[in-house]
Parts: sequence; C-alpha cells; structure tokens
Amino acid sequence: FISISSTANSIQQTIQSKWTQM
Repeated sequence: FISISSTANSIQQTIQSKWTQM
C-alpha cells in the first residue's frame, strides 16, 4: 500500500507541475 500511495503522490506532483507550466 505504501508503494501505491507514493506512486500516486508522484503522479499528482507531475500533474500539478504540468498545470503550473500551463
């Protein structure tokens, strides 16, 4: 479960960075 949550966290960070870039 920890690995899954960390993966979702990294995905969320990438999405946020893309939104900030736009």
